[in-house]
Amino acid sequence: MQLTRGHYIALGSTLLIILWMLTGLLKPNNLNATEAPVQKETSEIFSVQVEQYDAKTIIPELVIHGQTAPNRSVEIKAEIAGKVLKINAREGDYVKKDQIIIEIDPRDKKEQLDQAKALLKQRKVEHQANQSLIDQGLQNKPD
Repeated sequence: MQLTRGHYIALGSTLLIILWMLTGLLKPNNLNATEAPVQKETSEIFSVQVEQYDAKTIIPELVIHGQTAPNRSVEIKAEIAGKVLKINAREGDYVKKDQIIIEIDPRDKKEQLDQAKALLKQRKVEHQANQSLIDQGLQNKPD
């Protein structure tokens, strides 16, 4: 990379600024506020009152008020009907995978299973009847 005239000007300016800033470190600091006592002087033009303050360490404190909201929510629906015996989690509670949320009365499950099996058997018979009519050419194929 070749340095152009602009690069040399920028480097020179930077070097001069650095040297100028370093000269401030070489001068002794003779100004000390505690050496001069504060005196009240009166004048015909105006009067000035002077106070001396000491520096104190301040720890900044930031108080934030707000509300949190979940970034996602899940709506739970029952897949089966029945009487609820026990609720193990309430709205807003954290739940884990495979955790039982509610317990449903198992007494009528046998009847519901038998009813579902009978309905399945009925649908199979209807399907077989429709298929035989289609095979005989007595009914159109469904779209």
